[in-house]
Amino acid sequence: RVTEAPSKKAIAAKERMKARLIEALDKGKWERGLGKYTLEQWKADMKEKGIPNISRGIERARDKLIDFYGQLFPYQDALKKKIEEIEKVDIEDSIRRVETWIRGMHAFEKK
Repeated sequence: RVTEAPSKKAIAAKERMKARLIEALDKGKWERGLGKYTLEQWKADMKEKGIPNISRGIERARDKLIDFYGQLFPYQDALKKKIEEIEKVDIEDSIRRVETWIRGMHAFEKK
């Protein structure tokens, strides 16, 4: 019987999880485990399990998606205006424009 949020227990076990992950990485267990899963298995799983669940997942996350994109799109619009102010004369300007976009998107945080 579940009496406590699993996420709360997971948070409490953070250090144990980190230690076990590092141990698995150091001993090669992580690589061996991933190495057992072939490209063919991944493709079959995506076709049989993943793709059929995409629409259901999107529908269940509808409100979260609306909230996220409601924050992201205005942020991107403001970032585009900032980029439009950068000159378009030479390669350095192009690099500055791309760098501004990448750094700006990296700085985005959903509230």
